[in-house]
Amino acid sequence: PPELKNPLKLSNAGSFKIPSVCYPESSYVEQCPGCFVSVKSIDEIVAACKDLRDIKSMYSRMSEISYDNSRQYHIDNIIGLYKEMLYDNI
Repeated sequence: PPELKNPLKLSNAGSFKIPSVCYPESSYVEQCPGCFVSVKSIDEIVAACKDLRDIKSMYSRMSEISYDNSRQYHIDNIIGLYKEMLYDNI
């Protein structure tokens, strides 16, 4: 189901300041708003990739938005969750 598609790939790409072009899965829209170029057809994919290649300001803006969003998933920010899971199961 679309609601179970994990947006981790968007965060991984964003952590390297790489903008993404993808279908607007509900989990992507909810957890990574503004972090990807939303497309629904092959023609839109090609156009979005060309725009990212040719429009430097678009690439730069999408890179920064993606990077900023990915920071919330950095290990320094989630290590507490891992510790909670570990200590809750002991």
